[in-house]
Amino acid sequence: MKKSIIRIIFLLSLSINAQVKIDNIYSIDFPNNYEKSESIEKAELPGRFKGKVSNRVKVETYTFNNSDKDFYILITTKYINENNEPIEYNPESISERYNKYGKYSKKIIESFSRKGFKFKDSTSIRINNFFGQKLTFKDSISGNTNAEGNLIEINGKQYFAIYSKIAEFNENRKNKFLNSIKIDSSKEVKQITKPYDLKENLLELFFKGIFVIGIFYLIRKYKKTTGNTV
Repeated sequence: MKKSIIRIIFLLSLSINAQVKIDNIYSIDFPNNYEKSESIEKAELPGRFKGKVSNRVKVETYTFNNSDKDFYILITTKYINENNEPIEYNPESISERYNKYGKYSKKIIESFSRKGFKFKDSTSIRINNFFGQKLTFKDSISGNTNAEGNLIEINGKQYFAIYSKIAEFNENRKNKFLNSIKIDSSKEVKQITKPYDLKENLLELFFKGIFVIGIFYLIRKYKKTTGNTV
């Protein structure tokens, strides 16, 4: 009996600390049991999809609240048709991919600004050798970093994992969470539809340079439109 109890406790501890497999490609390690919710929302479709499929996305949200210390969240979005079946939409080029990251980042920044998270910085990163974007936010009063997240799009599905402060911003816990992201490259994984060649490599450098400028322009435009000077 005692051995059975020990075994159950051991298995429970494994399920709590193991990688959470979100789908057959993406996994991440939450520090404890998480809550999941789903919703269907309207979305702006790319030009080549307009009139061909319904303008909807499926949003899945995974959250873990570490008491009053910090907050862990993963948001995934995927285009779906009228039958709620997934639609694979990959950008056709690197420039289109960065443009898509920019639009999605703008929505994130607008949403977070309403909750006291002021945009601080945006950086192009690699996640398991795939192209992603890091967004950091700061407290509107102290100026200290209060949230950081990694955005990546694989096979037309967007994943945004973010760690944020409640009472404290812990670098070690943040790094452990965001660095636990795993992409299963043994599957068929794409970020753009066209082959990746030398020309695209050169464009990569160019768009990395203008991406941050574009983000700041979008924020400035948003502030002028809303009158928000925070």
